[in-house]
Amino acid sequence: MKRPLIRNPDDAVECYAVALRSLERRWHAEKELESKLRQKGFGRQAVADAVERLRGERWIDDGRFAEAFARERARRRLGPERIRVELIGLGVDPQAASVAAQAAFEDGDQEAALAAACRKKSEALARRYGDAYLATDEGRNKLTASLLKQGYDYAAVRAAVRGLNRS
Repeated sequence: MKRPLIRNPDDAVECYAVALRSLERRWHAEKELESKLRQKGFGRQAVADAVERLRGERWIDDGRFAEAFARERARRRLGPERIRVELIGLGVDPQAASVAAQAAFEDGDQEAALAAACRKKSEALARRYGDAYLATDEGRNKLTASLLKQGYDYAAVRAAVRGLNRS
């Protein structure tokens, strides 16, 4: 589908309409949406006016966006640190990003998510390199690195990897 041409880059109403179409597809953080509108060619004032109107109508709410984003990423077995970093990268306030990332893991969900991610990755490594691979330092290091990259705490990852080797 061809992107519609912007008739007037300084038109806040047109900018608002383009922003709404973008929000129909998925929610955006405020700074992310501002950046997207600027990339489409809208002027600073048009973007500021459109974003202000969207904020007033509660189409944009970084707190709500961060919570929904964090829950979705947690369902995909990503850890709180990775979620926090992704939210900050999308322009969410670092404090709000930390709160949302931690809130995505209610009472013990983080340990369960880590255990599931550990199990899934260890099975994949065993299929690729053989069952004995995880008993080697290289196998444990590869599993540890994968889980750290997903955003889990180092101490929790080490405990999960040690627990896996005992079973």
